[in-house]
Amino acid sequence: MKTTSPHRLSHYLAVAIIGLSLQACSPSEDPKPSTEPATKPVTPTKPPETTPKPVATSPKKDEVGIALRSAEQLLNMQYTKIPVKTEDAARNSLKEAYSHIQNARAIAPNDPRINESLNALENKYLEFIEGSAEDRAYNRATNLIEDAKTLDIPQTEIAAQQENIGKAILKKARMMERL
Repeated sequence: MKTTSPHRLSHYLAVAIIGLSLQACSPSEDPKPSTEPATKPVTPTKPPETTPKPVATSPKKDEVGIALRSAEQLLNMQYTKIPVKTEDAARNSLKEAYSHIQNARAIAPNDPRINESLNALENKYLEFIEGSAEDRAYNRATNLIEDAKTLDIPQTEIAAQQENIGKAILKKARMMERL
């Protein structure tokens, strides 16, 4: 039995939610049953004029919400130690979450939910950096720090973690020299 990775599952879930959201927002086009016999010739008629229904939220707000929910789903993952020389799916998910947040920012730059999502992303990066350091996966921690430094998120905590990782790497190197 083949298992599906959590990243792939969250991607499928995001696609399904977007599809359902779009379907829910589109007008219903259910045909009405005809009471006329089927043998009567059909003559083209002008479609009835309808006025658009007012929407509670603007399309831009919906797009922002969808993008931020997609980012949030990607950020719901938990830190797990990965085997050496294995693709870091969690790292890729963090990058993808940032991409969704940036898409939301492009639509509505002043939406307060964007800052909340950026804070959640920063916390997730810190969680993964700390977890990697605890597992002595210093290359993974360094890669996560380098990724985070390129993002538009607060850098104070990231810089502190970078300093801690640097010290841990030096300590490990000194221990290796003694052996």
